[in-house]
Amino acid sequence: MARMTEQQMGAVLARAAAFDGRRPDPIVLAAWMEAIGDLGYDDAMRAVVDHYAESTEWLKPAHLRARVKRMRADRLANADLALPPADPDAADYGPRLREHLRALADGRSLPRALTAGDRTPAPPTKDYTAARAAHAAPAPPGPVVEPAPLASATPWCGRCNDTTRTRTRLTSEGGLERVPCPVCGPATSGSAA
Repeated sequence: MARMTEQQMGAVLARAAAFDGRRPDPIVLAAWMEAIGDLGYDDAMRAVVDHYAESTEWLKPAHLRARVKRMRADRLANADLALPPADPDAADYGPRLREHLRALADGRSLPRALTAGDRTPAPPTKDYTAARAAHAAPAPPGPVVEPAPLASATPWCGRCNDTTRTRTRLTSEGGLERVPCPVCGPATSGSAA
């Protein structure tokens, strides 16, 4: 989210003046820039309208900041956070995740999921391959028959984890939790989560 310019702040104050008749001047503009110049222009304009749609109280910078904060939290709470599991070796994952969440809060559209980074997985070691082979189940006698797919299974929607059919959501405490996908989740696909 880019800081507002003085011209944009002037437009925000003009929008407020349309509702309450205030007379913005350069001193007021400078004070509002100092108090809330870091907010996004579109969010601030929306917050002015929302404030006067619900309140007769004189609009102050703190009102705008609180409304914009609430708008951003609502966007995050309602966003589809189809995030991949964290790759602990990807040094850029944390900053990219923060930018992803910031963009969602700003209301920008994003790709469906973050990638794991530029790290290419290493091939399995000889010890690992030998241990897997030693503990492998014996092949069943005769031909292997694959079960027919369930006729009622819902196809994967592409916006959730394809194995668990869950999505990641932001909790009210600011943490992340997994919830069933409302499009193709366990309840709709007939598969166990």
